[in-house]
Amino acid sequence: MAQQAPPATRWTLDAVGPDQRLAVKSVVLLLCPRLGHKGTGFMIEGGWVVTTAHVVGRARPSEVVGVDVDGNHVAFRRIHLDARRDLAALRPARRLSGGLALAPDDVALEPGMAVSTWGYPLGHVGATPLLSVGYLAGFAATESARGPVKQLIVNGAFNAGNSGGPLFRAGEGTVVGVVASKHAPMSPFVSSAIEALSSNPRGSAYLARNAKGEQRTYVESQLVAEVLTYLHGLAQVMIGQAVCASEVRRFLRNVDRRERGRPAAGGPASPRSAGLSARRARSAAR
Repeated sequence: MAQQAPPATRWTLDAVGPDQRLAVKSVVLLLCPRLGHKGTGFMIEGGWVVTTAHVVGRARPSEVVGVDVDGNHVAFRRIHLDARRDLAALRPARRLSGGLALAPDDVALEPGMAVSTWGYPLGHVGATPLLSVGYLAGFAATESARGPVKQLIVNGAFNAGNSGGPLFRAGEGTVVGVVASKHAPMSPFVSSAIEALSSNPRGSAYLARNAKGEQRTYVESQLVAEVLTYLHGLAQVMIGQAVCASEVRRFLRNVDRRERGRPAAGGPASPRSAGLSARRARSAAR
């Protein structure tokens, strides 16, 4: 049963213009407790919730929980993944209101233009998304066997949890990209040092809960490694990446083709493209 929107949601909707009001209503908090993942998704015209592949990982539809801006839980019945583009489309079990339009092309994308996103950055609690702003700094290509994937480089405060959020030209309601990651560089030495701390089995033992909520035993060095990894995830160099809207359109065309060929009983999409490389997952903003 639908419930009354939280006060913070009502205040936000009252304070923004019509385009941003539709954007706020279309954003969904995505949680995957089994994997310890948190991210952002958004409704598009046609009923799909779009996010990044690394937010949902290899979770089954029943393992992903959505929360809309009114605080209502959203269940999902199908997931389609494209690991090459780092995109996912989730079909809600019930029809959701709202829905954003994708930009028809990339012609209007110019370095220096202001951009914004609504989402759920790490540390933010509640169903009301927060606004992050920046500007388009340039373009990048993620190489793959099937050709490059067009990425947008954004100078802005993307944080863990913003992944999967819609990227807009500031003040407008058309989606020009999907927030994918932030740059949080780590030198090879620091990376290997943290790995050494994490793999050390000797020392005084302590009980603690990991990101999945599971209780396990840690030694001092492993606790230090966990804290350093967490702090690294909070590092912000004000550079992030987003998947271009043209790539989202190509992905959704593939989803439509899969849906037309899907057996009547339904079920999850083929796992062929379900995984992300460990290197990419480490640098992604979950």
